[in-house]
Amino acid sequence: MPICNYEGEVIGVAQIINKTNDTKEFTKRDVEVFQRYLTFCGIGIQNAQLFEMSVLEFRRNQVSNNESKILF
Repeated sequence: MPICNYEGEVIGVAQIINKTNDTKEFTKRDVEVFQRYLTFCGIGIQNAQLFEMSVLEFRRNQVSNNESKILF
């Protein structure tokens, strides 16, 4: 099943396997719960991506600031 970001873009995939009770098939309810869970996975993945971009931008700004200090 796709993991989507808030814009609906697919940013990952997940699957459910190995059901542990007596039945081997997942119910419609199982699938619905999993889909709702994937919504939160998408939020977490996107937050991690945004944080990483923020950290990289911060580092770039530090380098630029240090270069400016050297020049002036």
